[in-house]
Amino acid sequence: MSITFGNKSKGSSDGAAGITVSHNNAAGDFLLVAFGRFGTGLVKATGVTFNGDALTKIVAVDGTNNTTIELWYMVNPDIATGNIVVSYPSGSDHWLIAQSLIGVNLSDPIRGFESAAASSTSISDTIASAVGDLVIDGCTLNTTTGAPNENAGQTLIDKAGQSASISVSGGMSYEAGAASNTLGWSWTGTVDSCLALVSIKPKPSVGGAIIF
Repeated sequence: MSITFGNKSKGSSDGAAGITVSHNNAAGDFLLVAFGRFGTGLVKATGVTFNGDALTKIVAVDGTNNTTIELWYMVNPDIATGNIVVSYPSGSDHWLIAQSLIGVNLSDPIRGFESAAASSTSISDTIASAVGDLVIDGCTLNTTTGAPNENAGQTLIDKAGQSASISVSGGMSYEAGAASNTLGWSWTGTVDSCLALVSIKPKPSVGGAIIF
């Protein structure tokens, strides 16, 4: 069984001490949340919840100039429409994209993760994966002038942020897993950026039968 996509949601905030986004998990045994921020200091989230239940952090990455990118997940999230709440100890500009997934290995979902940071016009990184996995990345930029553009071969999930009043933008994309995958983004002008990648395992099967 391959991993398939349920609903997605996104949002952004301007100078707030956190971000709240409504997400409809109509179908999905796994929830992945990517979010980034720009503000004074390399501040990390103190917690993330969906419908009141806590998510687990995969990775939190610092850029070179007060940007961050974080990936968090939950297995067996409520089948419900509820708020995703990301809490921070201080205010900053944020973007967030959430994606429900179906067919994930719930007992051992994460094969691995990688991260990168750069002050440049592009960023990329390579992750060890496997056929059947789903590789998802998130990228944060310190800019108000536009969103990053995913590299060829990647499929866009969504972009968020990028406004005159929100000095951060970001995007989330995916590729089918292989022995290894290189994902990246590009944009116009040199800005601070950071990138996080995760390889997510599908449900295992024995003799052609899916193990639930």
